[in-house]
Amino acid sequence: MNRVQAITGFLCTFILATNVLIAIGQEPYDLKSKNQLVIPDLKAGQGSEEDASRVMVSSSLIEGSKDSRISASSAGYQMRMVFNPSGGIGFDPTCPGSEFVYKGKVYMWGQLFESDANYPLTFKLDRDRGFVYLCGRGIVTLENGNKIKLGYGQKVEDWLSLLKDTDKLKRQGAAQAVGWLAQMPEEKAKTIPLLIVLLNDTVMEVRRDSAEALGKIGDISTRKALDTALKDNNEWVRKVADESLALVDIRSGPKLEILLDKLKHESILVRSSAAEEIGRLKDKRALSALQAALQKEEDNEVKKTMEETAQKLQK
Repeated sequence: MNRVQAITGFLCTFILATNVLIAIGQEPYDLKSKNQLVIPDLKAGQGSEEDASRVMVSSSLIEGSKDSRISASSAGYQMRMVFNPSGGIGFDPTCPGSEFVYKGKVYMWGQLFESDANYPLTFKLDRDRGFVYLCGRGIVTLENGNKIKLGYGQKVEDWLSLLKDTDKLKRQGAAQAVGWLAQMPEEKAKTIPLLIVLLNDTVMEVRRDSAEALGKIGDISTRKALDTALKDNNEWVRKVADESLALVDIRSGPKLEILLDKLKHESILVRSSAAEEIGRLKDKRALSALQAALQKEEDNEVKKTMEETAQKLQK
């Protein structure tokens, strides 16, 4: 496979030279299998894992285009820029350790990813193994036309043992999965203690994803553990822990003044979540502060959420 050249901006085209891909695994993929599903012909480049990105990949804004949009809209995502062979600086998608979270219907590297927005397909480009499935629900259509169904029928229970697995990629995938899947009180009760333990994992990505999952779950009982994670020796983990603390505040019996304060948070996800929660409260006292935040907001998706909430409050 030719090395994919680094591309900057929100639109990028991924190029794959190989013509035939072989998928290892079952259809649908069995979590109890000893091996994670891998697309082995998708190989990492020669870059450093320290430069690895974690990005959201979504379909192009141009109708009919097979280009993809890449973004990093919350603390759990980073699009790191590196020097490329031509002497410029850009995002290198082949950097080992890079992760891709798919949103909607996306063409990438000759494959079609059709991903569930509520449990998005997530893959990691591992230097030794290839393109590894971490978690998520959807269908991957390979370049040769073969289809792989992933994540259908998966439950929180399926992932709990993997949170303690000796394989770091399985622990990481499990941490991400339970963050998306744990919705019911009994699921959260089983998941939270295990994620709190993983906040002390030796692997940065496992700590980061555990902190992120706790933010998605949003239970007030996790606040002390996340507060401790603010002292982690890795900046990325600290940023995710800070974001997750804000989300816990929003999702665990929020007071209006807390929500209004979160409209000024540096995280796009936190600002959007705060605006959504204000819409659920339907407290008209929030309207003037919301409109003021809307005037300063630069992110289009957050603006849209704020506008929708403002319309609810004006009814």
